[in-house]
Amino acid sequence: MKKHVLLAAALCMTAVMATACGSKHTQTQETAAETTTEASDAETKAADTTKPDLSNVDPKMAEGPGAFETDESSEGVQVEEISGEELAKLQSEVAAKLEKTDYKSYAKELVEIVKSKDMEGLADHIDFPAFISCVKTNGGMVDTKEDFMKLDPVEIFSDEMEAAIGKVDVDTLEPVMAGIVLGDGVPNIILGITVDGELAITGMNY
Repeated sequence: MKKHVLLAAALCMTAVMATACGSKHTQTQETAAETTTEASDAETKAADTTKPDLSNVDPKMAEGPGAFETDESSEGVQVEEISGEELAKLQSEVAAKLEKTDYKSYAKELVEIVKSKDMEGLADHIDFPAFISCVKTNGGMVDTKEDFMKLDPVEIFSDEMEAAIGKVDVDTLEPVMAGIVLGDGVPNIILGITVDGELAITGMNY
């Protein structure tokens, strides 16, 4: 379960990165470099404190989609590092499986669900736990359908999300790095393959 939670968040991060401009990638690299430098400069001061050494933490794993907050809802969650090679292999496997599905018909169904703002219908298409970026607790992870149904439909079916999904041309959809992305940029809905080999929503970015 823990590995599945992290993988879902990591794939959503990849989808956001895949649809973002190159400047954001550069900025992330610069931020990582600055974080490493600052951590190095502060090493001596940190020696006399009881705080953990965070100098080797990968900023991409510690911040943004998939980062877990330290609260009761995330207690016991262990963040496992996924290497670029492992992630690329998983993405390749997902893409191959998606190619064999009727994902265009599935996407058409989701477009209609979003248009009708059907929370129950949308929940039935989500592979829980799933990353929903508008959720501000538990690192954005929604663990169950019951938890999802407690969310505010106004946030889930925001004007921006509705407009983005309404513009989706399902006939041009095809698997990319993180699965199938419904939406040009952000907001978007990510489709992937469940452990049972079924199509499902694995994340929603706002």
